[in-house]
Formats: sequence, structure tokens, C-alpha cells
Amino acid sequence: MPSFQMVFGKSRIVGDPKDAIDDAFITLEAIKNDTSREIRLVESTAFDKEFAPEVAEQLKDIILPRKGQTVTHDTAFGVFIGYSLGIDKNRPSAEFRELVAKKMRKDIQAHVSHIIEKNKAARMECHSFYFYFLPFNEADGEKKEIMKSLLEL
Repeated sequence: MPSFQMVFGKSRIVGDPKDAIDDAFITLEAIKNDTSREIRLVESTAFDKEFAPEVAEQLKDIILPRKGQTVTHDTAFGVFIGYSLGIDKNRPSAEFRELVAKKMRKDIQAHVSHIIEKNKAARMECHSFYFYFLPFNEADGEKKEIMKSLLEL
């Protein structure tokens, strides 16, 4: 029997990953605790795919809820953490990529226990989490550049 997850997400781009994790959990707890304010969005590419009839019916029930209907699905959370690496980018490409990989492994490992603590404190241990760490050279400045570029389109 297929298993379905409704995935809610939060993204945060700041210099320090711990600050981003803390901020993300504030929002995720609010989503978990206040279902009346949930915003249900569907990734547009989902409409370009074909699904088995029973899967299509389940998706329809989730996307278009009806009064008195109960749909079985698990709640999951996607967390996108953008942060500053603090690595001098004026290096040969191969050396820079190697340093980025090492730094990201170290940074992620350093925050695993904090994520577990936040998860327990929020009483969200029974939910699935998908964490994505996105490296930036200088997160705050690059975030502003990205937003400016998007708004100019």
C-alpha cells in the first residue's frame, strides 16, 4: 500500500546555520500546531505526470479536500538552510570544491544534535524531515542579490 506525505517547507538564508535552524523550527511548529492556517500548494510539475488510478484518486483527495472527508497521509517537513561558508573563493576551482565539501560535512555534523534537540522540544519526532544545506560565500549579501534579480524580472 502506498504511503503519502504532505510536505510543508521552510527556507532560511542567514550567515549562521544554527540561527536558520532555530527560525525554521519556529515556523514548522506553527504549521504543525495550527492546521487552520495551512497553505496547500502543489508543485506544478505534478500535473505533467501520469499516476496509477488509485494514486491519482488519493492525490485528488489530498489536493481537493471535501467536507467530512478524511485522508490518510503523514506530515513531513522540508527545511532549506542557506548559510555562509566563510571560505576564500579566490582559489583554483578543484581546491575550492574540495574545501566546500569538507566544510559542509563539518558544518552539518556540528548541527545534527541541535536539530535533534529542536525536534524533540517541538514534539515532532514522529514526522519525517528533509534537510537541505545550501552553501553561499556570503549568505546575507547573496540573498539580497538573488531577491533583487528576481524582482527585476
